[in-house]
Amino acid sequence: MPKFTVAIIGAGLSGLTFAIALQKYAPDVDFTIYEGTSQRAEIGAGIGMQQRPWTIMRALGLDGDLSHISGNGKHQQLPFTFRKADQPEGVELVNVDMAARQTEKTFTFHRADLQRVFLNHLDPQRTIRVAKRLAFYEAGTADLLQLRFQDGSTATCDILVGSDGVRSTVRSSMYSELADPALSTGNGEEATELRSHIPAMFSGFVVYRNVIRKEMLDAETVAHPALNRTAFHLVTYPISQGRALNVGAMVHRPDNAGNDAENSGGRHLKGASKWTINTVKPLPPYVHSNVALMGDAAHAMTPHQAAGVGQGFEDGFLLAQLLGRADVTREKIAVALQVYDEIRRPLSQKVAVLSLRLGALSCLDSPEFAHLTVEESATGTALSSEQLDWLGEEVERSRDWRKSSSILGENERALRRMDEVMASC
Repeated sequence: MPKFTVAIIGAGLSGLTFAIALQKYAPDVDFTIYEGTSQRAEIGAGIGMQQRPWTIMRALGLDGDLSHISGNGKHQQLPFTFRKADQPEGVELVNVDMAARQTEKTFTFHRADLQRVFLNHLDPQRTIRVAKRLAFYEAGTADLLQLRFQDGSTATCDILVGSDGVRSTVRSSMYSELADPALSTGNGEEATELRSHIPAMFSGFVVYRNVIRKEMLDAETVAHPALNRTAFHLVTYPISQGRALNVGAMVHRPDNAGNDAENSGGRHLKGASKWTINTVKPLPPYVHSNVALMGDAAHAMTPHQAAGVGQGFEDGFLLAQLLGRADVTREKIAVALQVYDEIRRPLSQKVAVLSLRLGALSCLDSPEFAHLTVEESATGTALSSEQLDWLGEEVERSRDWRKSSSILGENERALRRMDEVMASC
């Protein structure tokens, strides 16, 4: 008999990683994944993965299968280049070449290939229930949570984990539940502030993206560096072991940042699809009662650090280990969730801020370049070599968090913190 049950809302990459981690670290915990779509679709474009999330893939035993689908067909990991290329002679600002340390390079995948590997590592006896779109949750009987789905069906669980994306229904229910007591005691301002965390908001960035099959390209294009490395701010990198090229052209609209979320979709730029990057206002907690948020539901961010998916992996990796502890019984679930929030929220929100910073630098839209027009930048003479050196250094500084922290070290700190909290209970 399981010690408690977990309901995972959303069968995306973060939810699947959490489920696989539960299989390893919490085998006595039962879980069910509820997916709103009618089938487990394998969709998406390219995705990059740095050393921190790759450490998790190794710990979960996924690295072997993933190594067969990563890179450009010659190398599993690829270097990257930040290049100012809006001028007659482009300038490299940051160049991590093939001789760089492994921690500096990137694993690249087609998202559908990555999802397929994750699904193959999920125990066949585990349940993924499709066409189950959550409407809301509420307190049930016997300290259980009751889930109500849009099709009228219900389910119960001890722990609810929302991995249901930037427009999270779990987040909506959680922050409504947090706001209601404030409203009932006459604190309308606090209630309004809490409810302001429910909707997604537009980041100011739009990406037009496409996947181009290698066989569609001529020999000269196939030899281009874009098929062998990653580049910003037109983002390109090879996926499916070099059989395809992921391309994303980013547009910055900072005047609209912070407004209501905008919709993606449609076909643009000769077949490219529009991806409107929506984010989440920084949340005060990721948890409430026996409910937790992870991935984009908790900290949706812009893609400039190539860390959004990885931060979701880190959420699930840690939470599974906390829930798998022998001393975490049904009565101690809230303690485990509080430690999860204490450890994961500060770093993931820091990465979100750094991602916005890197995006602004990549578009030369940061305050330091407020005087610079598009036309002046394109001349190649508006910025001095000292300014360009500073820009490259600032790009590197925005990425320093990867070098100054360790996912395994943070997990050890979290488990020590759990020991302290449990000892004081």
